[in-house]
Amino acid sequence: MKKTILTLALFALPFLGIAQSKISAETSVGNLNIGKDRGGNIELGINYHFSEQTALKLSGLGGKLENRPTKIDYQFLKISLHAEQKIGSSEHIEFSLLFGFSYMSIENKLPLDKNNFTGLDIGTNINFYPKSKWGLGIKLVSTYAYEAPGGILQANGFVSYRF
Repeated sequence: MKKTILTLALFALPFLGIAQSKISAETSVGNLNIGKDRGGNIELGINYHFSEQTALKLSGLGGKLENRPTKIDYQFLKISLHAEQKIGSSEHIEFSLLFGFSYMSIENKLPLDKNNFTGLDIGTNINFYPKSKWGLGIKLVSTYAYEAPGGILQANGFVSYRF
C-alpha cells in the first residue's frame, strides 16, 4: 500500500507545475464494504479540472477488511480513473456525479478464483464550500466487478484543496 501511495504521489507531482489553477488534490477516509465484509479505507487523489463543470480524477485507495465468516483480515487496493460532472451547485454546495473504471486487488488470504480484477464505478459527490480553495464533502461510490466476492460500496468523507 505504501508503494502505491508513493507511486501515485510521484506521478501526480509533475502535473502541479503544469496547470496549478486546474489541479486539486483530495484525501478521504471512510467505510468500505465488499459483500458482507466491512472495514476502513483511506484514499488519495488528484483532479484535473477541464472546466468548472468537468474534472478527471486519478486516485488510489487502500483498505483493511474483515471477512465475517472466517474472521480473516485482508488488504484491499483500488486504483481508479473517474470523470466527475457537476450537475448542480449553489454558493456553498456542489453536487457531482462520478463515472469511471478501477483496478482492484485483494490480498491472497481469501480463497478466491481471481485476486486482481477490474470494475466499473458509479457514484455521487457532495462538496461543501466549492468556491474556496479548501473543500469538504462526502462521497458514495458503488463498484461493479464480475470477479469480486460481492458488491463493493465505498462511503467516504473528504478534504480537497484546489491549487
